[in-house]
Amino acid sequence: KDDTPIAYSGETIHIFSKSEKPKESKEIKYESKIRSIENDGSNFVVITENDNPEDSNAYLLEVFNKSGHRIGKRSFDYSYDSVSILPGSQIVIIDGNKINFYSRIGVNSFSGEMESNVYAVLSRGNGSYTVIENNKSSIPNIITIRDLAQNAFDKINEI
Repeated sequence: KDDTPIAYSGETIHIFSKSEKPKESKEIKYESKIRSIENDGSNFVVITENDNPEDSNAYLLEVFNKSGHRIGKRSFDYSYDSVSILPGSQIVIIDGNKINFYSRIGVNSFSGEMESNVYAVLSRGNGSYTVIENNKSSIPNIITIRDLAQNAFDKINEI
């Protein structure tokens, strides 16, 4: 993993060089406010309000490498509670009881609905994930999605 310093404020992301005295090496500016940013040490994900008038989706998800080069993007039109990057660079967006997985390049590899709100998604390796749900008594319920890899493969083949 890379330890390149990254900072953001309002509508701007600042990427710094790794040295004794950090110096800004790149600045990424947005017209709209940054709603979320997630960093896994190798890549970072930015979600902003979508300001493209030709796209009716509300949000824009962009994936960058540590030098600030965009490697993927995808617009989407649903609210969300959290975003995270799992090992293997799967991006997970949680909205209550709904889960969406995206690849680094923005391909939606899985969309699903659980019985109750999702607390977290954990990677088990080999394309297997554990979904931790909050049941009505607020005790986490652990469910393993065994066929996620096959679902992702089927969705990519549909494109």
